[in-house]
Amino acid sequence: MVATLTATLGFGYHYGVDLLAGVVFALTIEAALRAQVRGWDRPAVVLVSYGTVVFTALLVSYRYLPMEMALHPRVWGPLLVLAMTSVVYVYVRTTRLWDAETGTVPARQPQPQPEPA
Repeated sequence: MVATLTATLGFGYHYGVDLLAGVVFALTIEAALRAQVRGWDRPAVVLVSYGTVVFTALLVSYRYLPMEMALHPRVWGPLLVLAMTSVVYVYVRTTRLWDAETGTVPARQPQPQPEPA
């Protein structure tokens, strides 16, 4: 991630949209690998399918709509970030569900209480 961010910001080899697509791609692959291990239930299929659709939509828009995106950055910028954020949200919601089912959610530690005076 540090190398990609450096290449994006420092050297100009990538663009911000590459980072958005990279996040979607990484979370989709991570979900597919976790689903392979734990079993393909409905939430796993939905998450991987949704990530695949959003990733494909991002790549198609980068290929066929670059001029429209450049002419209207105030519209397309938030839309692209919203698409990535939606995948992050579905990923977090689904993996928390998986962790709760397997009992791997870390237990909350009680906060120390001040001594009464």
